[in-house]
Amino acid sequence: MMVLGVADVTGVIHADDLARVAGACGVSPEQVRSCVRRIVTEGLYDRVGSGRSARFEPTTKGLAVLAKWSSRAQWAWGLDSADQGWDGLWRLVGFAVPERQRSRRDSFRAALLRMGGAAVHGGLYVSPHPWLDRVGTRAERIGLGNQITLVTANRLVVGPHHEPREIVGSLWPIAELGARYRGFIAACTPVVSRLRDANRHGRRVTDAEAFAGAMSLAVSFTEVFLDDPLLPRELLPHPWPGQVARALVAEGQHLAAALRESAGGPALFRLYEDVMTAKPA
Repeated sequence: MMVLGVADVTGVIHADDLARVAGACGVSPEQVRSCVRRIVTEGLYDRVGSGRSARFEPTTKGLAVLAKWSSRAQWAWGLDSADQGWDGLWRLVGFAVPERQRSRRDSFRAALLRMGGAAVHGGLYVSPHPWLDRVGTRAERIGLGNQITLVTANRLVVGPHHEPREIVGSLWPIAELGARYRGFIAACTPVVSRLRDANRHGRRVTDAEAFAGAMSLAVSFTEVFLDDPLLPRELLPHPWPGQVARALVAEGQHLAAALRESAGGPALFRLYEDVMTAKPA
């Protein structure tokens, strides 16, 4: 996360920036080298030059990964905007894949869960998101394009549940996810509070404080964020702690960047700064 977090707005990672951020966060040079070797070996980045003057340029595959993260961040923070509500429709995906194609079936199921879907029962998944085009594209890539059925409905009944929030509570682990977000908020509020105090008293913070604080927020938040189906706010309890957590991360990112003693130079999460700091409509 730290290595990719150092990328500039074009996705390029500069070795000197990475070394400075790693040192401030207490990450050893060997850990950094190991991560850099990994992103190069996996074909995400190409290395240009050597030593502290080297830079790592994203490949097409790397740009796709960065775009995926940026898109998810934009989607998440966009949920807090007043003009992005639920349209009241459910999108269902049905499939019956024979056992001889088990690996494709498992891959497709995993993709549906990553997209925020939930299993109604075996072979039937649902989401309130307009995901059917993406689902169809994924099925084609996996080789199941002719074995899926896509449905859009304005009414859904799941067992005894027909009220939308009840359906969501029965299909997605909303209570558990909310508890995890509240745990994040409790753990990271002191980090942001220290930054607020520094801002209030006109105190600058060192790179070590700024980068360590930003990484602490990012790591803790991501552990919950990756499991979040990012459902429309109309289907979630109010107030939803995920929204509070996103606001906390955005505030912490903004303060950490604004209060650093060393202006300019390396920074973390520049790819997502505009998304995180955008104010809801």
